[in-house]
Amino acid sequence: MWNPDNYSKKKTETIKIANKKNLSPRLKPIPKGI
Repeated sequence: MWNPDNYSKKKTETIKIANKKNLSPRLKPIPKGI
């Protein structure tokens, strides 16, 4: 199900994890429609 709030949260978490690993968030595709 599409949930904008959940999507934003996941996006922020993905960016946080990417920053921790010194990776660009763009290297990791963000799942859509989950």
